Amino acid sequence: MTGLGVPGVFKLVMGKWFSRITYTGVLLGVFEQLSTTEPQSAEQVSHEIKVHTDTLYRLLRALSFIGLVEENGDHKFLLNEDGTVLRKDHPMSLRGFFLFEESAEHFVCWKHLPDFVKEGPTRTAFEIEFGKPVFDYMDGNPKYATLFGNAMDSISYKEIEGIVKVLKEGKYLEKADVVCDIGGSSGYFLDLVLKTVARPDAKGIVSDTATVIKDVESKGKDAALSKSLSFAEIDMFKKAVPADVYFVKHILHDWPDNKCIEILRSAKEVARPGAKFIACEAVIPEPNVPGLSKVLDIQMMLMCCGRQRTEEEFKRLYEASGWKVEVVEPCGDDFISLVIGAL
Repeated sequence: MTGLGVPGVFKLVMGKWFSRITYTGVLLGVFEQLSTTEPQSAEQVSHEIKVHTDTLYRLLRALSFIGLVEENGDHKFLLNEDGTVLRKDHPMSLRGFFLFEESAEHFVCWKHLPDFVKEGPTRTAFEIEFGKPVFDYMDGNPKYATLFGNAMDSISYKEIEGIVKVLKEGKYLEKADVVCDIGGSSGYFLDLVLKTVARPDAKGIVSDTATVIKDVESKGKDAALSKSLSFAEIDMFKKAVPADVYFVKHILHDWPDNKCIEILRSAKEVARPGAKFIACEAVIPEPNVPGLSKVLDIQMMLMCCGRQRTEEEFKRLYEASGWKVEVVEPCGDDFISLVIGAL
């Protein structure tokens, strides 16, 4: 991000304005209500979503500047293509990710960043604000757990095409009878892998915490999920299910090195011969090479004392737990690569 100039640097100050304006539109249902073909006035939209007309108009006008809606000469608004990405029904919807990242829990944690940089992370910002680590908080807060699960699905919508392409080209699942997604939440990601990459007779197992599994069960298993997909309540630091391929998608970045090694070792102890361990992560590139992972790293530091890692750091983690990194495959998106290890 070089060559911003004064206008570009000035816009950095407005970053939170943009994100909070957009979050408000998502939260209030603005993007669900607006049409892509029939312009609507603020009065029409406010009547449907039951909010104040004038303040909604001002929000819509701001969203038009951001580039998510369009305002015509009659002060009516259309949802544009970029805005549709924030609707529930978009195949690559980012709605869940937005609601999670801009939630009250996350928003308040960022005020602690200056102290973290000065003193080092003795406790996470989440612990300072809520009295317990983020995943313990999630266990006792089903609403937050649901936000988290929806966000993980939302990220999968964005990433799945690139991941599937790499998995197919590398034929990484062609001999796998059992595929396990550790910390796989609703099963959306593993279901797509089973349907698009794995052998027709392959079985899939999503392992996750009791809270997540109960949330899935309370909603009832999605009828669209593959019949060969099952769920298992497992503590990923202590055990794993026997499998030919293990996935962890945006899991290792939640934890310090010692906890990551526990996850990797738990899988190694029960892995089938020839097994692979595939971490789907935003890998930090070389110095002066752009990468969103360098910013995501700060989020992980604040929320859970986790971190994004370089390729060399992943190699050390794998080797310390009995795996060996074979290759790191970029997925055409600097937010996701596959760190593929074998025994």
